[in-house]
Amino acid sequence: MIVLNKAKLPIKIWMDQESLGLQSGAIDQAINLANHPFTEKWVCLMPDGHQGFGMPIGGVMLTKDAVLPYTVGNDIGCGVKTMKLDIEADSITREQLQAWREGVHARVPVGNAQRKEALPWAEAKCYDPLYGEFTNGARSIIEGTFLAKGQYQLGTLGSGNHFIELQRWPDGKLGLMIHSGSRVMGGEVCAHYMKIAKKLMEDFRITLPDKDLAYLPMSLPVARHYLTDMHWCMGYAKGNRDVMSEEAIEALEEALGREVFRPEFEFDCHHNFAQMENHGGKNYLVTRKGAVQAKKGQWVAIPGSMGTATYIGKGLGNPDSFETCSHGAGRIASRKKANEMVTHEQAVESMKHVVYGTRHGSYDEHPHAYKNIDVCMANQSELVEPYARLEPLAVVKG
Repeated sequence: MIVLNKAKLPIKIWMDQESLGLQSGAIDQAINLANHPFTEKWVCLMPDGHQGFGMPIGGVMLTKDAVLPYTVGNDIGCGVKTMKLDIEADSITREQLQAWREGVHARVPVGNAQRKEALPWAEAKCYDPLYGEFTNGARSIIEGTFLAKGQYQLGTLGSGNHFIELQRWPDGKLGLMIHSGSRVMGGEVCAHYMKIAKKLMEDFRITLPDKDLAYLPMSLPVARHYLTDMHWCMGYAKGNRDVMSEEAIEALEEALGREVFRPEFEFDCHHNFAQMENHGGKNYLVTRKGAVQAKKGQWVAIPGSMGTATYIGKGLGNPDSFETCSHGAGRIASRKKANEMVTHEQAVESMKHVVYGTRHGSYDEHPHAYKNIDVCMANQSELVEPYARLEPLAVVKG
């Protein structure tokens, strides 16, 4: 762990010096967080940390009297669902993997696509993290967006680094993993409350180093409204992954020509969210952006990049990181830069062991754009205990 003292509060970073040198933008954003008037204790930056919007990806912060909507970001509740199936991975041929990939594409809209028919979602209530009661999360912004778009995007992958992947576990079993989030729902909720937060900053003439760090004071009802709607979006994001996992298994059954028994092991973990937690004997609102809660013994999934390994681990409950670990390997190049520096030949070579759809000119999710996942895990050995290293077999990208 490296401790930087370049701001009002310390910044604790789990990176090696080489990785740290690549992340000046993320460090600047962490300094802004550490200087924020409502940040408590210190700021954390995970080994996959890189520059985001407002708050670095891989960042963790505590507040008590304010919530910052853009530190959670647009893709509220984005996370990973992990499943281990009772199937021998090596019993599946490359042709069957290709048939599975095509079957998933036939069932799951990717990119900006949505479903032609709505998928009603029964979970209309969400948990209020401040007051411990169940409230109707369908405020105007939630209800209107869900009826207009949300029910058509349930069970859709989205774009960017979202994926559906088949993997080989160390014991030879087949794994299924889904990485996606709240789609339009999270984006609309974030935009709605950020508009309010920025207006408050203007009204009270509050100047911040980054306008994306505008906040909602906990003394105002709107802060509770944001947290309630944010948790609704977290539930929607999990429901989104659940729908896609069922359709991915259906595609696998079709490709294999036989029934697939449901998982013998599975879990789901978010990595864009805020929730109330107790640290050092006091209650705080903990915001994690591109970071996973890693309480002692808690299961975590840490994907690398398209074509590289994924780690399953157990949290070590480290208090220095506020019981947090990384959510992946972390980018070393922006999407634009990656597409400029990676050649088609390099992309094909790096993915030759994996069944995937080639996209000429689109290499921003290939291994060259990301840090080494094994180095990332070594940098956070005091945060998470590795349990299994999963190798990719076939992947559907957003």
